[in-house]
Amino acid sequence: MIVKKDYQAYLLRIWREDRYSPWRASTQEVRAGKQMQFASLSELFDFLRSKTEDPDRGGQSLEA
Repeated sequence: MIVKKDYQAYLLRIWREDRYSPWRASTQEVRAGKQMQFASLSELFDFLRSKTEDPDRGGQSLEA
């Protein structure tokens, strides 16, 4: 399998306890199996944004 820097695959799960609860999320890296949990969709989006920023343009990578 060829590993490319510009390709990432995650299994994404989103849920909430009831219709008044905030949405929660978790990701699992397909290759490594590493899991992360997020208390809000905003945290999930921040994580995804950090994974797709271009380091050559000043973006920082988040090591989870």
